[in-house]
Amino acid sequence: MNFLNAFWNPSFYKNNTGTFSFWKAFLRLLIVSFFIGIVYATLFYVKIGKDIPTFLYSFDAKVSDGYPNDLVISIKDEKLSKNIPGEIKLYPVSMFGKDIEDLVEKNISHFIVIDDTKEATVTSFEQSGGLMFFAKDGFLAKDSNNKISISSYEGMDEFSKDITFSKEVLTKFLTEANEYIPSIPKIITITIVIVYTLFVSIWNAFYLLFVALLVMVLSIHIIKRKVTFGEAYILSMYALPSLILLEAVLSYIPYVTSVISFIPFFTTIGICLFLLYMFKENNDTKKHGVASL
Repeated sequence: MNFLNAFWNPSFYKNNTGTFSFWKAFLRLLIVSFFIGIVYATLFYVKIGKDIPTFLYSFDAKVSDGYPNDLVISIKDEKLSKNIPGEIKLYPVSMFGKDIEDLVEKNISHFIVIDDTKEATVTSFEQSGGLMFFAKDGFLAKDSNNKISISSYEGMDEFSKDITFSKEVLTKFLTEANEYIPSIPKIITITIVIVYTLFVSIWNAFYLLFVALLVMVLSIHIIKRKVTFGEAYILSMYALPSLILLEAVLSYIPYVTSVISFIPFFTTIGICLFLLYMFKENNDTKKHGVASL
């Protein structure tokens, strides 16, 4: 009952200030973060997660169908070769749908281009029209900074003296990978809960250091009450979970998303000052009042 009273009943703070502790406050923050994490993870699963297997099965089918039945690629002595002469272009961007096509640069026509007669140079990559270009001595692609990176086949011989890739190898790999696809949405959903809970709790624990400092300073100037930094910090941590819940609810209401990020910060300070004022009034009017914060 005390856990619920802490969300809406100011008298909870007035009657229990002597038992406040950091670990109780942090546990409360963890529980609230865990609850919101479950809600967000559930929404993810309902809106996106449950459709992931269907998308991946469809994607795998396109990957398998788009690879020529007779194409065999080999890497030996750090050189790439293939059994079909000339340039080979695999997986047109258009075959994966308009959404994927819009994400790719207009000059890119295929995801993979292979040419074992050319060297791995920036010029050959730009002329290929591929998102990834495999030359005889290395492959090229753009990194996360949109810069062209060149990688050689050096070191691949350590795994096998002769690396061979074919339709049979690709099909076997996809078949084995498909066994794990049904578990992917569940893993992502559980990960969202864990990561959200830990991130929000730890982030707010550090963020409240600044809030507590402001509460400590403002309480002296506004309500003429002196509190220690530790007292202000613990009180802030008790007050914050209610506001996190409020922020989560408001995030689904149109036209308020631009201001909800300020709710926990300013409202936590306001609530703490209100509670401190209430404690002060209580101690001033009762000779033997409840233990002060």
